[in-house]
Amino acid sequence: VDSRRRLVEEHEETHVWQARILGPLFAPAYLGWSVIGAVIGAIQWLTFASPRPRLASVVDRLAYRANPFERWADRHPIRRGSIRPIGR
Repeated sequence: VDSRRRLVEEHEETHVWQARILGPLFAPAYLGWSVIGAVIGAIQWLTFASPRPRLASVVDRLAYRANPFERWADRHPIRRGSIRPIGR
């Protein structure tokens, strides 16, 4: 449980740093990717032959899992204690 909590904390801490780096561009960029990914996922789902996978799984893959901010946070999380404040 502790290792899972640490992974989640590091993942979310990475999002905090992404927002600090990108400033006011972070939220619209993240949301924009999510919306466009959801639309493309829905269109892609409509083109699948029967039996279709669940719509939610196709949308999740494109809107969330393929989101570059999520991929960055999954592959290169900010390790706890790896960034120190300047001057301390």
